[in-house]
Amino acid sequence: MSDAPKKRPWFQYHLSTAIVLQFVAGGLMWANMRVRRTGTAYWDEIWQQPYRDPPDRNVTLFGKGWPVAVQQWHQNSVVTMPQPELSHAALLVNALFGLVAIVLVACVCEWFIRRRERRHE
Repeated sequence: MSDAPKKRPWFQYHLSTAIVLQFVAGGLMWANMRVRRTGTAYWDEIWQQPYRDPPDRNVTLFGKGWPVAVQQWHQNSVVTMPQPELSHAALLVNALFGLVAIVLVACVCEWFIRRRERRHE
């Protein structure tokens, strides 16, 4: 019998990596679900018509999604856009970003663990 250590398959990962990935996925979900202020615009830019009362021309933009806002709505003291529109392109960008982030964290964790295992052999 050979005493050579078994080589771990490339697709098998450690429990500690899975736990770290749970926290990363939870952080990404939190970032995507919270409402954040995405900017400020003027009434004329959004509705393409002049605003009658000049004191409150500023409109605050809110959105959900990170790094790109998937849903976005406008609000000022007079008008709130009732139904935010869903951007499918932004949803795809966020999904790809999340997937890349999770794969990158998994690769880095596994690299550190396997490097440490090789050092202790």
